Amino acid sequence: MDSTTMFLAQTLGLYFVILGALVLIRQSSMLRVFSGLTKSPLALYMIALLELIAGLMLTVAYPTVGTDVAGILSIIGYMLIVEGIFYLGVPLGVSRKFINKFNTSSWYVAGGVAAIALGSYLAGLGFGYL
Repeated sequence: MDSTTMFLAQTLGLYFVILGALVLIRQSSMLRVFSGLTKSPLALYMIALLELIAGLMLTVAYPTVGTDVAGILSIIGYMLIVEGIFYLGVPLGVSRKFINKFNTSSWYVAGGVAAIALGSYLAGLGFGYL
């Protein structure tokens, strides 16, 4: 694993673990934040632009999907691109319905656990524990 891949695995791994834990601990706050996001088209647009550029950077650096660290970074990149294009391309009403559909406690539990699992795997590989 080259130094850039190791750096991204370590950084994104820790990010996902921390974010996943915060989502599980602060579900009610997260529900309000994302509910409020649907009321702010500018914030939603800016997040979509950031997702798109981050996704493009990851997929240009790691274009091949796989189960190794580079492949997982590629999958994350492609997911960011799809989500960014979705929020930039659909009408605000569709974005609101989509966000409200998934803005539930059960989705936050599933997402938090998934983020912790993915983050632990990436960090473990990045720091050499796996």
